[in-house]
Amino acid sequence: MIADCAVILHTSIEYFEALPLAELERHHKRAIERFEALARLR
Repeated sequence: MIADCAVILHTSIEYFEALPLAELERHHKRAIERFEALARLR
C-alpha cells in the first residue's frame, strides 16, 4: 500500500509542481486525511 502511494506520488510530481500553492495545500490536506483514514482501518 505505501509502495503504491510512493509510485503514485513519484509519477505525479510534474503535475503537482505546476499547481499554485493554495491548490498544493488542498491536495496535501486531502492526502493526509486519506492516509489517516487508511491507518484507522488497520
